[in-house]
Amino acid sequence: MKAQEIFRLREMKQKNFTDTAVRDEQVKRINELNEFIEQQDSELTEFDESLARRWLKEIVVWDDRFSVELKSGVTVEIEL
Repeated sequence: MKAQEIFRLREMKQKNFTDTAVRDEQVKRINELNEFIEQQDSELTEFDESLARRWLKEIVVWDDRFSVELKSGVTVEIEL
């Protein structure tokens, strides 16, 4: 019984460690994006393919909305 509890606690510890690493990576990518945006000296007025490839993971289009998922894991839903 104690062995099962030890294994369960080890699994929980590993999951927590993994979750923390994923969250830290998301925060890092969000901070990188924020820093990049702040460094821009002008407004973006046309599509920039290199920027899109650098930051966008996926765009999904529905009849009434679309969502944009960044590589950081952040998703933005936009109603039409």
